[in-house]
Amino acid sequence: MMNGGDLYELAKLLGHANIKMTERYEKLAPSAAEACGCHPAWGCVVGKQIKTPSSERDVPMGRVLAHYLHEWHKQTPYPKRTDFVFPSMNRSGRVPICSSVFCSDYLRPAAKAAGVPIPDGHRWGLHNLRHSLSNWLVNKAKENPKTAQGILGHSRIQTTLDLYTDEDLDEMIAAQDKFIDAVGFERETVQ
Repeated sequence: MMNGGDLYELAKLLGHANIKMTERYEKLAPSAAEACGCHPAWGCVVGKQIKTPSSERDVPMGRVLAHYLHEWHKQTPYPKRTDFVFPSMNRSGRVPICSSVFCSDYLRPAAKAAGVPIPDGHRWGLHNLRHSLSNWLVNKAKENPKTAQGILGHSRIQTTLDLYTDEDLDEMIAAQDKFIDAVGFERETVQ
């Protein structure tokens, strides 16, 4: 138990729907959780406010991704089952790495090394990956937009489609070609 604190009280403070989610934060003292200043109805993820109740959820993970994250976790300086997968090295692994540090020190350099064109001074991070994932799922993989909505944790499908998924140039051209075929123009003679 947590320094004499009640795990169920912490679950209520964090807005967790089930105790399993709260167990991840069991090592936080109640005073640390209260110090973040989150509105109790919003929930809290180690001091960071979340936008909607649907943001606080467990996300299903496929076997391949789980395998790679498990292998990565074994290579970190903090490989115990109770340690964070992406720990803060400055805080001896007691808290997860700050997202801005993760992006600037690891994600951005890896993306640039992989050939992603990111101009210097241009903001690029985890949020870009959310947009890319939504675009790929809906436009390329042809997944149901509700699937993308669930993965991204949006409470409304309009958020997924209007803000996270852009039109696809290839799809637009293909749709025009379908129309040309439907009205009877011959495309074969055009080069």
